[in-house]
Amino acid sequence: MKTGQYLTVEIPVYPVVKKYLSKYYQTEPYFVVSVDANPFACFLHAHLERRTTTRDEPKDFDDLTDRLTLGISHWTVRHGFGQHIAPVKIRAFNVFVKKVFLTELVREVDIRSARGEKTTAIIRDILERFRLEEDDFPFRTAERYYQRAKNEPHSVG
Repeated sequence: MKTGQYLTVEIPVYPVVKKYLSKYYQTEPYFVVSVDANPFACFLHAHLERRTTTRDEPKDFDDLTDRLTLGISHWTVRHGFGQHIAPVKIRAFNVFVKKVFLTELVREVDIRSARGEKTTAIIRDILERFRLEEDDFPFRTAERYYQRAKNEPHSVG
């Protein structure tokens, strides 16, 4: 759909991805896809394709239950970068953003727990800050992820 200087395209995302991006970047009325906006917009820009792909969707594609509207400049589309993103690339984008969120969560829990705060309270605080409900990203999932990451200090993820 054309909207002013942008062509808009919707992609499916995890609820945690949409809420994470909304916390730091403008996502309404759309998330601008560009090489110089931010790392996530740059990732999407790099995966634009000129033609709709008929590749199969990844097996867990149905888990992407929210929608993110992308704003792609008409210049980008006219100059051959395209306006389509393959399902496998959409899934990779979701994994990328979710991994950044989890890395941020682990770092913050480490810093705040070193100052004496309780891990569960910190995790709840982080989930509240991003307005993540239990259906979006369960507390137990975040807690288990932190425990695993804590036991593997050199590999968050």
